[in-house]
Amino acid sequence: MNKVKGTKDYLPEEMRKVKRILEIIEKNFRKFGFEPMDTPRLEYYELFAGRLGEGEKDVFKFDDKSGRKLALRFDQTASLVRIFQNYAVPLPFKRYSIGKVWRYEEPQRGRYREFIQADIDIVGVKSPLADAEVIACMYSIFKEIGLNVKVSINSRKLIDDVLDSLGIKKEDYTKVLRIIDKKDKVGYEGVKNLLKKEGFDPKILEVISSLELENIKSEAAEELRQLIKLLDKYNIEFEFNPFIVRGLDYYTSFVYEIVSEIGTVSGGGRYDNMIYYNGEYIPACGMAIGVSRLYDLIKDKINDSSFVDYFIAWVGNNFDKAFNLAIELRKKGYNIDLNLNKRSLSKQLEYASKRKINKVIIVGNSDKYTVKNLVTGEQEEVNEI
Repeated sequence: MNKVKGTKDYLPEEMRKVKRILEIIEKNFRKFGFEPMDTPRLEYYELFAGRLGEGEKDVFKFDDKSGRKLALRFDQTASLVRIFQNYAVPLPFKRYSIGKVWRYEEPQRGRYREFIQADIDIVGVKSPLADAEVIACMYSIFKEIGLNVKVSINSRKLIDDVLDSLGIKKEDYTKVLRIIDKKDKVGYEGVKNLLKKEGFDPKILEVISSLELENIKSEAAEELRQLIKLLDKYNIEFEFNPFIVRGLDYYTSFVYEIVSEIGTVSGGGRYDNMIYYNGEYIPACGMAIGVSRLYDLIKDKINDSSFVDYFIAWVGNNFDKAFNLAIELRKKGYNIDLNLNKRSLSKQLEYASKRKINKVIIVGNSDKYTVKNLVTGEQEEVNEI
């Protein structure tokens, strides 16, 4: 039986790489003071309705036996809305969440219907300090992974100002932004054609292309300049890119992406009109990494050796001796696998090698143990491990 379309199996060799990526991600999340949180994979559909724009069509939704409309988690940001409706949470609130999300879109390379997402958010801080902290945290992850990355930043508020100056009706802003967001997929000319098709003047694109942040005098431009000063302090390489608007409707001002030679690896922004708490909307911002896509992009760069420290092989009638050694080493904190079948030493070594276990302890009749490195071929006799 085949797996469901748009999903992926991770066999041990692959999952070891995924786990190593997640270790780097989680370590950096904690380094920047984010606390772990998890929410259900199932939510009421109304949590996502009206918040995602075009993304709403990609929500996996269904009715339960009582006729209630449920949905698989589309992202990890919307669940924050419910958290603040149900719990008294101290502000500012810094949290990270790592888990599966689902999107009912057409699968393609790097895009799945079920994938792992790693997300950070800061709720309750209006200052660009929060955005800079979120960006710096994500940036540190990709630098540790070894990718050459830079941050692309923009402001929805700034582009709204441009659309207003061009006489675009406020109710059409979202439609225009959705078209602009397709630039990476359909190209400059493709966006111009889409604007024409929807009845908008294609010169919108020319005006946006010519924006120079240092020459713009507006609240949105000043906020962006404040963010840029903070990114400089973090020593982050960045660019102002007026075409980044992000596809989801809930973004209100800053939007940002981390891009590399292999494409966009993280994205997010500020959403100040989404979380309602104590009778008012509270400011928030966040970013997410599609871990499954990141794995596809960098899997050849990630170490796939086993998490097992030693494989204990044994010969003759020395299983009990090997068994006791395994118990002793596990108590000391080592990750140990033990040969459980009676087979030749060569077969045991072949098995350990296939599993990418680098070191084998051979237990025989001698009082000493033989420790063999399967990578270098070196081995030595030792009295204890």
